Amino acid sequence: MNRVWRRISAEPAVITGAVVASINVVATFRVWTPTPEQLAAINTALAAIFALLIRATVEHRYGMPVQLRRARPREAQKSASQPPATMNEPV
Repeated sequence: MNRVWRRISAEPAVITGAVVASINVVATFRVWTPTPEQLAAINTALAAIFALLIRATVEHRYGMPVQLRRARPREAQKSASQPPATMNEPV
């Protein structure tokens, strides 16, 4: 049993996603027939509860922030390919 719990606690997002998906599949195949409002309320409540559970379970100190490369501004790209035009210059 300890081994199963370690496996579940290692991947809380997968387990909670499987629970929500299972409830929706049961409702889709009409094994259980809640109204659309009831199913929406259950999905909302489970999403909120599972988000808190996952946040409490996952150790966030191992995460790395995403770093995106900054693209050059369009003006710098345009000026590099074309010489600047002056307004008083004859064409």
